[in-house]
Amino acid sequence: DEWYEAFFDTPGRFAMDFTPEYALLPDAGHQHIKRLSERQKVVFLMREPVERASSAIRYFCKQRGCDVTTMSDEEIFDIARKPFIASMSRYDKTLSTLARHYDDENLLFLFYENMMADKAGTLDTVCDWLGIERLDLPADQLERRDNPTEAHLLPTPVIEELRRKLSPV
Repeated sequence: DEWYEAFFDTPGRFAMDFTPEYALLPDAGHQHIKRLSERQKVVFLMREPVERASSAIRYFCKQRGCDVTTMSDEEIFDIARKPFIASMSRYDKTLSTLARHYDDENLLFLFYENMMADKAGTLDTVCDWLGIERLDLPADQLERRDNPTEAHLLPTPVIEELRRKLSPV
């Protein structure tokens, strides 16, 4: 808890944490976060589900030092079938969990594709929602990406399986 709280120990300012893994938090995780801080506002960024899962596969490989471009289809299938890969794209479950723990005025839902198409506009939307002064960031800061993965297309059979699995989303 001390490690996590240290990220947010900035009196009078907003502190933020970003990871798609928050989509995997169960009720107990949200309850715990709420015990650690007095107030929370949640910006939940959704991405086209198959691309979200593909990105998670690429990131999983990157974190483990394996090269997705040289892996066999079956090795990639093994990763794609890990429960957490699809879980991050199951927005219906995440939205339900968030709704149980946060008031509507403390939730903002956005789409990754819209953000990437209009980064400055999205930043304005978030600032307005937070009730803070708009930020006029230079282009290099707006374009900066942390932990990017290579935009390598996964094999067609893997993409097709992800589409079947995620089609309800």
